[in-house]
Amino acid sequence: MRRSRIAEQFGHKRSRDRQGLTHVLNQICSFEDAVVRDEVSGVDILPAGAVPANPAMLLDSDGFAQLLEKARAEYRYV
Repeated sequence: MRRSRIAEQFGHKRSRDRQGLTHVLNQICSFEDAVVRDEVSGVDILPAGAVPANPAMLLDSDGFAQLLEKARAEYRYV
């Protein structure tokens, strides 16, 4: 989360305001609203979002476990 680059590698500009993983985990937006489809490759990407003060705490939350379950149900590769 601190040095995320995957969205940038797919040509999506990094932005403080872009919704992403941190927004989903903080219940600011839904998973579906944060996912970005790369039109060239057809890959769905979940950008990191804003860098939180304590990323480890967010990744250790029940919300992250639920997000992974949801992603596994919707996607072949997570």
